[in-house]
Amino acid sequence: MLLDKTQIELLKSIQGKLRRGDKTLIAKKTKFTPMYVWMVLNPDHEYYNEIIVAEAVKIISNREQNRQKLLKSIAAA
Repeated sequence: MLLDKTQIELLKSIQGKLRRGDKTLIAKKTKFTPMYVWMVLNPDHEYYNEIIVAEAVKIISNREQNRQKLLKSIAAA
């Protein structure tokens, strides 16, 4: 399956924001193998899985929300 431009850009954005261990966590949460998760999240491969991408976006979003809360608590102190 060929990835469209939007999917490739999304995967590049996700790849730049994931940290060490995130792909393993995604594999555990989605019950896919770590290798498959790695292949799906690599824009150079022709794999795409909505479940894996959604979980990656969720992890990144939660991290950003926690960062914003921390910044607000530091500013309030």
